[in-house]
Amino acid sequence: IIGLQIIIKIYITSHIKDGCLCEGPIIHAYSYESAELIAKNNGLNLEGELQNILQDIVDDVLTEEDLKNRVLH
Repeated sequence: IIGLQIIIKIYITSHIKDGCLCEGPIIHAYSYESAELIAKNNGLNLEGELQNILQDIVDDVLTEEDLKNRVLH
């Protein structure tokens, strides 16, 4: 279908390990319902949809080395 855009969303999960709540892997899915099913089938808790990434460090504080070595999860 021409002009149809399919948007895959990112969903955040968690799981319990050794009695502690830990962050889980992210799920890429077309809908909350799909993500819920994927999470359930993998023993994960679905926390919600990622909607914003907020920067908590001021750019001038970051050095070139910091930017080169950063890892986004």
